[in-house]
Amino acid sequence: MQIILCGYHWTGCKALELLLEAGHEVFVYTHKTENCIADLEGLCIRKKVRYTLDKITADRLPFIPDMICSVYFRQIIKKDVIDAVGGRIFNLHPSLLPRYRGCSSLTWAMVNGEEECGFTYHYIDPGCDTGNIILQRKVKIEDFDTQLTLYNRVMFQSMEHFLDAVRLVEAGYPGKKQEGEATVYKRGCPMNGEIEDTMDFAMKERFVRAMCYPPYPAARYQGEEIRSFQELLKKCEGGGKIIVFGCGGHARSIINTLCEVCEREMILLVDEQAGRWERILRCETRASYVPQAGDGYIIGLGDNEKRSRLYQHLRQCSAADCLSVVSLQASVGMEAKTGRGTYVAPGAYIGPEAEIGADTIVNTASVIEHETVVGDHTHIAPHATICGRSKIGSHVFLGAGATVIDGITVCDRVIIGAGAVVKENITEPGTYVGVPVRRI
Repeated sequence: MQIILCGYHWTGCKALELLLEAGHEVFVYTHKTENCIADLEGLCIRKKVRYTLDKITADRLPFIPDMICSVYFRQIIKKDVIDAVGGRIFNLHPSLLPRYRGCSSLTWAMVNGEEECGFTYHYIDPGCDTGNIILQRKVKIEDFDTQLTLYNRVMFQSMEHFLDAVRLVEAGYPGKKQEGEATVYKRGCPMNGEIEDTMDFAMKERFVRAMCYPPYPAARYQGEEIRSFQELLKKCEGGGKIIVFGCGGHARSIINTLCEVCEREMILLVDEQAGRWERILRCETRASYVPQAGDGYIIGLGDNEKRSRLYQHLRQCSAADCLSVVSLQASVGMEAKTGRGTYVAPGAYIGPEAEIGADTIVNTASVIEHETVVGDHTHIAPHATICGRSKIGSHVFLGAGATVIDGITVCDRVIIGAGAVVKENITEPGTYVGVPVRRI
C-alpha cells in the first residue's frame, strides 16, 4: 500500500520501521527534532524515505494514499486531508478514549490517581479525539511509575499492535463508537508544572512522578525543580519536622499513613500527656513544641471541638505549613478537593467532584460519594457512607457504619450515632440515632 505516516518521537520511528518491514511505500510528515528526542527525520534520511517538515494539507499530498497513520504527530490534521483520503486516517492516542482526550493524557492520568491507562487507535474526524475506536488496550499504572516509564510502557505495547490497526483499516473495519464519560485536557503541563500547597500528600507525590520526563522540565515548587518526593518533603518542610499533635489512636493512624511516603525520623508527636523521651510507633514525642517556619503539621485529635480550637490557634500563631494527609491506599476521584489539615485514611473513597473542608477526618473505609460537600472540623468515622450530592455541615460527627442517603443536607454541629440511617434533612443541631434517625 501507499501510506502517509505523520509521526514524531520514538513511536514515529518505530511505526516507520514496521511499515517498511511490511513492504509498504511510505511518505513521512514530521517535525524538527528537539534535543535528546528520537529523530524521525534522520531515520528517513538513513532509510532513503521521502519526507517533509511542512504542514500536511490536501493540496500538498505527494499522492492520494491508501491510508494515513498519525503517531505522536503534533499538528491538527484538518478536514480537507480527512476527506482527501476518504476517512481512511487513524491516530494513536495514549489513553482509554473517551477518557483523557486532548493533550498530556498520561500526565493527567497519573496526577488524578488513575489505576490504569492505555492506548487507543481511532479514526480521525473533525473533533478532538472523537472518532470511532479501531483497537484499544489497557495498561496498569504502577505506584512506582514515573511519566517516563509509563509513557515508554504504553508506547512499546502500542507498537506491538500498530500493524493490527493498519490491517483493520485496510480491511474497511468501521470501528466502534466511543462510549462513556469523556474528559478533555488542553496542551501544557498540569498546573503549569507547579506543585501547589493545596494539593494533598498523595497528589504531591504523584505530581512529582508525573513530571519526571527528561529532557522536559521537572515539577517545580517555589521556583525550584523537584525530582523526587523526598526532595519535595525537604523543600516543603524546609528540612524541618512533620508535627502530629496528639498521641492517641487517631495520631497513630496518621503516623501509619505518613510512613507510606516519609521516614519516621521526620515525624514528631506533640501532646501534653506524652511522657518525656517516650516513643510512639518509634517516633519521637514531646509534651510541647511550637511549630517553626519550615515545619509542617497536622492535628491528630479525634474530637472535633478540640481539633478545631487547636487548628484555629495554630493558623493564627504559627508560620508552619498545615498539611493534608491522604493515604496512598485511599481512592480519590477526579476533581475532588480536600482542605488544609484534612486526613483521609487507608481504604477511604472520595468520589468525583466531592469537596472536603479543612481539618476534617475521613476515616478508614468510609465513603463520600460524588458531588458531596463536607464542611470543616468534621469527623466521618470508619465505614460510614455519605451518598451522592449530599451536604454535610461543619463540626459534624458521623458515627461508624452510619449512612446518609442521596441528596441529604445535615446542618452544623450534629452528632449521628453508629449505624444510624439519615433519610431526611437534619436542620437543627443535636444528637440523632436510629433507623431512620430520631433526635434524642
